[in-house]
Amino acid sequence: MRRKRVEVQTPLAKAKGITISERAHLVIVGILRAAVPLVEGLSSVFPEARLGFLSARRKESEQKRGRLDVEISYLNVPTLSESDTLIITDPMIATGSTICKALELIFSRNARKPRRVIVAGIVATMNALRRIASWHPGTEIYVAAIDPRLDRRGYIVPGLGDAGDRAFILPVA
Repeated sequence: MRRKRVEVQTPLAKAKGITISERAHLVIVGILRAAVPLVEGLSSVFPEARLGFLSARRKESEQKRGRLDVEISYLNVPTLSESDTLIITDPMIATGSTICKALELIFSRNARKPRRVIVAGIVATMNALRRIASWHPGTEIYVAAIDPRLDRRGYIVPGLGDAGDRAFILPVA
């Protein structure tokens, strides 16, 4: 992507920033339901991006050595081209199973692989990051925090809990 340095006026002062000129070549894919807030934020920054979603659920009964089997029951992703940048987003990247399976399915349904693949999340484990990097070399991964471990159920500790619940369930007064 081509970038250009710019200066913008915020409500308080001028700030330096970067604009991205090839926005039309972005495809943002969110993993339902937890990633909806991330997709909303990214699509407000990149309104020209094409959007896709997939629904995945863990098969908790089939957890093996820090890896969970994942079932993808819905996939709606735009056709990719070699000039695209694919951003796949999931707030909690515990084992990497969902991201790896999602990328495999997306790539199997597209004749062309995108020029650039980015995984964007909030919290991940080092094991998940290593797994994604080994299964999909060259993938860029951006997360806000790397937490130390998973519990017996495959949840990140300390983590944030269920990101979908945090985003969509209001606390009872």
